Amino acid sequence: MKRFSRGRLSGLVLMLTLVATLVIAGCAGDDGSQGPTGASGLPGLPGNPGLAGVQGVQGDPGLPGNPGLPGLQGASGADGSDGAQIAAGVMLNKTTFVLGEDETFTLTGYGFMPNEVVIAKLQTAQDNLILVGATANAYGAFQVNPQDLDLTSLGALEAGAFTLKVTGTDGSLASAPMVFVESAK
Repeated sequence: MKRFSRGRLSGLVLMLTLVATLVIAGCAGDDGSQGPTGASGLPGLPGNPGLAGVQGVQGDPGLPGNPGLPGLQGASGADGSDGAQIAAGVMLNKTTFVLGEDETFTLTGYGFMPNEVVIAKLQTAQDNLILVGATANAYGAFQVNPQDLDLTSLGALEAGAFTLKVTGTDGSLASAPMVFVESAK
């Protein structure tokens, strides 16, 4: 037997491999059923960011929030000055006067500020007629008796009910009714 050289042996092996491959490829059968799903692969790299979207429509307003905590108490204010007494009052020795006959009366005041100057005005439809002035004593009281006061000479005074208003310079205020009637002559 003759010996094959290495080059020829390699050529023969190559040729047999080629023939075997062609035979196997020509004899292939039907595809088999699908095998089970393999394991998931690793996540891929993130993509590039996209362009910004269009501005959306404004939403409805939200519900109001909870009320805040109460604030700190403010500083105390300065003490105010004493006001006029509320209890000032006046009395007349009579409340009904006959026009043309009664020309005097006694006016007594109480509850005014000590040494307060007071003015008594008769309020009429046209004007406030000053009848008398006085000064309260250290106890806030006064009494005056104007003499020879011709009530009929006071303009715009006619029969009817009027208010005698007594005002003090310290803010005290009091009033009393005065009724004027026609003479029965």
